[in-house]
This record gives sequence, structure tokens and C-alpha cells, in this order.
Amino acid sequence: MARFRIATFNTENLFTRPDFLSLGTRPSDKRIGMVEFKDQAELRLARRISEATLSRIERQLTAQVIVDADADFVALQEVDDRAALELFRDEFIHPQLSPRLGRVLQVEVRRLHAEADGQFGTQSPSPAKARERADWIAEQLGEARRVAEKSLYYDDFDVIEGNDRRGIDLGFLSRLKPRKVTHYAKFSYDDFGLWSADIARIHEQDWRNYGEQGARPDGSAKVFRRDLVAVDLEIEGRELTVFNCHLKSNTNGGRDKAYLIREAEVQALVAIIRQRFPDPATANWVICGDFNDYVDIDGSPQMFNLKTGQPYRTTLGPLIDGLGAFDVCRWIDEPSDRWTTYYPAEDIHSQLDHIFISPALHAANARRAAEERQLRIIREGLPWSVPRGGRRYPGVGLSDPKASDHAAVAITLDIP
Repeated sequence: MARFRIATFNTENLFTRPDFLSLGTRPSDKRIGMVEFKDQAELRLARRISEATLSRIERQLTAQVIVDADADFVALQEVDDRAALELFRDEFIHPQLSPRLGRVLQVEVRRLHAEADGQFGTQSPSPAKARERADWIAEQLGEARRVAEKSLYYDDFDVIEGNDRRGIDLGFLSRLKPRKVTHYAKFSYDDFGLWSADIARIHEQDWRNYGEQGARPDGSAKVFRRDLVAVDLEIEGRELTVFNCHLKSNTNGGRDKAYLIREAEVQALVAIIRQRFPDPATANWVICGDFNDYVDIDGSPQMFNLKTGQPYRTTLGPLIDGLGAFDVCRWIDEPSDRWTTYYPAEDIHSQLDHIFISPALHAANARRAAEERQLRIIREGLPWSVPRGGRRYPGVGLSDPKASDHAAVAITLDIP
């Protein structure tokens, strides 16, 4: 059975452009720390320098999370563009993987010299034999390097531009060459029969809030606020499709508005899987990403809106109950240890980041030992302001620097 390690990680604004688009009007917008700036040009320059300095530290921490995940495929959310991901990979991830390559090659050099002793003899060879021996070792070592680099480095990567107004897109890093990449940003509510009066009211309000730009919204509006990306892979002859998503957040309108938008996104996602696979239960697929939704809070299924006091409903039901998708973090015995994010305004630890696997993958992996799955929620890059989470990487601060405001999730799966 083929073995494959996958991770999902919201990198929190992996930008090369400055993160601030305007200086704002609040008093705090004129300050960096305790230093207040009266001159706008001076403030802009100071912010650019401060942000650039912090960015280098933070992206080293972000890369450390990915290095520790050690996945064959990493689904990423909140990436600026392809150039930003390439820069991040080349300047921050691969340099951290170089020592691993060195350790592998040190072992190979010793093995090759021992093998050369048997092939060429241990006595002082003639100059011609010495050159032949050296050439043989160099050739074998070059092949060993290529194999090791392929198993360590992320030669294949991409970022797919979606619908997000801020330009935070979906991307991936892969040690395997994808067979096909499909994105669904262009699909509309009408494509899935999901346009409704409630959805229309939300889009109408957004349309007015943004200055009535373009035509009045109708069912041709994009169903995914960001995107849904499908990556088809072949793993030792087995087919696997990874769906990467970043669903509507609870900001800009609150949970009630977000619920309706996210509910439609989930329904569209389920419809796409049913369209792609005649029998989804027997197919090999994974749905991962930042779902901006959860099924429990601090391990409890009793979830309440702290503004209204009413029970909070999850939008993930169609995935779990409809498709039979299994969240791998359910293999963590302690429910309160499944969280990936912290929301300080309500003091809740919740799991917004999920890796859902198909019933076929669940059946193939359910009986495996925990040490074989190597399931990890990597929280070492979270800021110290998050009350729980244990140890942190050196350099992590109270609020900043940090790797992200999300933890990564990684697991090793058998592919039937």
C-alpha cells in the first residue's frame, strides 16, 4: 500500500507586498509600538522598514512549521502569488532542509567508499584506476543527491488566483508532480442551484458597501469567496485527489452572514465531489484547508454564540454526514486537544483547520497504529498570547513574531 504525508497550513498573509494598503484614521494607525508619527511620509517609511524586518523573522518561523510537518504535499492558504511562494520556498524553506540533505549524503559517501573498496580494491590503485574509482563515486553520489533532493525539496508548487479582494489565494508545495490542477473560482451560485433570497440580501449589501461597483448581483455571483482547488496526484500507481479550500470567515458581517455564505460553499464543494466521483465513498480524496468552522469548542459539542446566547450551528454537516468525510483530528483521543486556532475575544480554542478523508481512506487507515499515522497539530509557531499549546519556537513573541495565527495539521496516510 502506498504511503503519503499531507499537511494543511494557513500561513497568514504570505505577502511580498506591504501588508498595509492605507494608513487608516485611528490614533493607533499613527503609531508603531509606543512611537507616534506626525508626518505621513515618515510613518509610511517607518512602517515599511518595521514590517520588512518583522517579516523575515516571521517567515523563518512559518518555514519551520512546514519543515517540521515534513509532508509530501502541503496545502497552503493566504498566499500572495506564485512569486511570493517561490521566494518563500527558496529563501526560507529549502535552506532549512539543506542540513538534512547533508546528513543523507554523508551516509552515502561512506557507503560508496566501502562499496568502491570491494569493486576497485583497497590497495593503492594506478592513476587510471584511481580516476575510474573517483568518477564512479561522483556518478553514484550525484544520483543519490537527486533522489534525496526529490524526497526533501518541493520542486512542484503553485498559487492559484481566486476571488478574494485582499488577494489571499490558495497554493501548494509538493514533492510529487501533480497530474492535473483544477480550480473552481469561476463557478457561480446558479451552477449549483444555490442562489436564494438570503444569499441575495448579503450580496446586495456587500454591493452597496463597496460603492455599487459593477452590475447588481444575481445568481451569476461567484459561490466561493476565495476558491476551491483540486490537485490530482499519482502515488505509486494509486490515484489521490486533494481539495484545498479557504471558506468564508466570520469577519465583515459576523457569524450569521458568514454561516449562509459558508453553507453554500460547503454545499458546492460536496456537489463537486459527487460530480467528480461516481461513488465518493470508494474514491481516494482528501479535503483540507481553513474551513473557518468547527464542530466543537474546547472539545465540547455544546457551542453557543456569545452575543445572542443561541446555539451555534456548524456548516460542516454535509461533509461529515452527507459524504461520510472523516476529520483525521478525531483520531486524537482528547477532544480538547484538537484545536488549531484561538479567538481571544471569546476565549475559545477551536479547530478551523481540517483534513477530511474519504470513507475509503478512513477504512484503510483506521486500524493503523498512531505512531504510523504520525498525526501532528504543530502549534509551536503560535504566539505566546495563545493560552495553551505548550512549547514555542525560539523567537516567537507574545503577539509577534509568530509563524501564523493558525497551527498546521499533518498526517501520514496509506493510499489503498
